[in-house]
Amino acid sequence: MAQRIKQHIASERAEEIVELAQAVADEYCPTGKVAPEEISVRKGISLIYDHYGDAFDGVIEHEDGQFYIHCNLDRENALGSPRGRFTVSHELGHYFIDEHRNALASGRVRPHPSFTVDRNRSDLRIEREADLFASNLLMPPARFSAALARARKRLGAIQDLAGKFNVSITCAAIRYVDSEVEPSVMIHRAPDGYVWSRLSKQFEAMNCGRIVNATPQTPADNPSAICRALGEKPSGVIGAKIAASTWFPALSRGRDFQIREEAMTLGRYGVLTLLTLPDSGFPQSVATTNPRSG
Repeated sequence: MAQRIKQHIASERAEEIVELAQAVADEYCPTGKVAPEEISVRKGISLIYDHYGDAFDGVIEHEDGQFYIHCNLDRENALGSPRGRFTVSHELGHYFIDEHRNALASGRVRPHPSFTVDRNRSDLRIEREADLFASNLLMPPARFSAALARARKRLGAIQDLAGKFNVSITCAAIRYVDSEVEPSVMIHRAPDGYVWSRLSKQFEAMNCGRIVNATPQTPADNPSAICRALGEKPSGVIGAKIAASTWFPALSRGRDFQIREEAMTLGRYGVLTLLTLPDSGFPQSVATTNPRSG
């Protein structure tokens, strides 16, 4: 079964972190793209880019009264790259969120490795909080809303947002789902078969059941399977209307409806799939209580 990323943070806590990220972005980078590297320098945090194998994407540590952020070049966290920008922003989350910073400075919490969304995210609450901060630092809510209003739709919008804010397609995709633009599901399948999925709250409430294990169990002519067959070749956005039971087998028992599937290749990182409703509103055949998802 696909693994569900645990994205939900208590709403009041999430609002605090989003407001904090917006405030930091507005103070240090009030216009244009947010520069997390510049913020680090202005806060006196040393940035170190080096080779660390596969140990982590980034880590923040406190030593002798000084904070250091280490970025792993071996996992493509180059200075100014979308991946590197997210890694620095994630570690800045640990710095700007008071509880995280104080725990590191006091030694109560030891430095721990952080990984981007291209790999299984930790279920640790502090990691999810740092991810939330990073997303809203790089894509401040007001600026994100303005950019979204001018963007194309669905995966096209996600591509536009990634370019606008210089973030990865995956980062923009997760933000799109979390922003509840529409009922949506995001699925990432890496070439080695690893899978995660993320559901908007609107889609989660539709009680569609568990998601199949990505493309191996879906028809060969659906967009995700076509993209998977292309390997690392660029695909652009491939879309089609399909039966929702293609991804949610529980719906085959009399509750099926149509959804829109869009997919695109991510080079060596696999395939990204977006599931949405073809038209506005909820299908009549789907219950909207007692959500279950996988």
